[in-house]
Amino acid sequence: MVWSIVWVGVEAGRKAEFLSLLNLRETAEADDFFESSWTGVASGDWYIIALRRQKDANPDLLKAASANGHALLATFPDDTMASRLQMWDRGEVVWSIVHQASDPPGEPTVDGETPEGFDELLRAGHTRLERTPDVDPYPVLMVEFAQRLTGFRAETFIAGVGPVRLKPMAA
Repeated sequence: MVWSIVWVGVEAGRKAEFLSLLNLRETAEADDFFESSWTGVASGDWYIIALRRQKDANPDLLKAASANGHALLATFPDDTMASRLQMWDRGEVVWSIVHQASDPPGEPTVDGETPEGFDELLRAGHTRLERTPDVDPYPVLMVEFAQRLTGFRAETFIAGVGPVRLKPMAA
């Protein structure tokens, strides 16, 4: 992977609750490349907050973010090459998909309920591996799976059209 991103998404109808939980507010400042500590963007039926630091996406945040509905954690770090998607609901992990890049490429693993569409992800990976056995297809397929769930894919936003900086609310 050439970039790294960590984000948490909630259903769009819970945007205000999510921002309040984190004591954040939107600004008018564009953050097209997700460079600030916290960046917010609406994506279809979801509201996504991209986090600068992976450690900010901790279990306490995810329990709180999912207290009243679904929350999806997506980590695509370029330093460890361990992609992870986790669906939370009512403070609990419903499922978790993890892929550790390796040579030769290995399949992602799922813990919990198998999410709808996961089998398609595996089939697509097998197909791509048959065509190009030296290229691990799963990191990209994990990004595509997250996009299928939320409509969000960081590199597809056009400058000036979406992501905005989030800042702490004044005390």
